[in-house]
Amino acid sequence: MVTVVCCTLWISASSTPLRQAESLESEHAIAFAAAEPATDGHRIVAPWKHVVSIYEVPISEQQAVWALVGEVRSRLLAGLKPTGFSIGFTDSRDEQASAPHVHVHVVPRRNGDQLNLPADVEWVADDLRIKG
Repeated sequence: MVTVVCCTLWISASSTPLRQAESLESEHAIAFAAAEPATDGHRIVAPWKHVVSIYEVPISEQQAVWALVGEVRSRLLAGLKPTGFSIGFTDSRDEQASAPHVHVHVVPRRNGDQLNLPADVEWVADDLRIKG
């Protein structure tokens, strides 16, 4: 059984003042400013249900999380005009995880950024070059 509303991520994020304009919500997901942002605009997207794996929620709710990631990315692209994004995903039962709740980091990047990205996150490299 899953809890319908999770406070873990929200409480950690709300340790800094959170204006309503900094958060977005849908029926199944929420996006808000990261408590310890890697860059200006760093957002966290998570399902409302407290789960440690995305596979614990129905496909429709998984899709809602990714739809909100897309909405956050679009808004950040229009507002901050970054040159790219780092997208990271936490899906783990590891008790050492910084937040025991599945979530996605959306981190705007600019040329020359020296990012300090959370280590317990699986990062998608949009500019990965495979040499063979």
